[in-house]
Amino acid sequence: FYLCMVFLFYFVLLTTESVFTAQRGDLALFYEVTSAFGTVGISVNATPLLSPIGRGVIMLAMFLGRIGPISIALIMASRGYVRRVHFPEENITVG
Repeated sequence: FYLCMVFLFYFVLLTTESVFTAQRGDLALFYEVTSAFGTVGISVNATPLLSPIGRGVIMLAMFLGRIGPISIALIMASRGYVRRVHFPEENITVG
């Protein structure tokens, strides 16, 4: 799941950041995405060169990386409602 998300963000940035890839290259863009998704705080100082859409993608990658891929997978795999409280039932005869 982690790798799918990293490559998804990378391909989105490849399509939107053609000027950046011409200046810095594809590897710097991949490094930015993996650093953002891993929330390690290391960068090649390329985020200011991104377009507003690219910055938004990096921010989303940072947020999803902070939540964690396992937590996101658990949220997305919603289960049905499980009733955890069972009240006692009894047939009462009157009369």
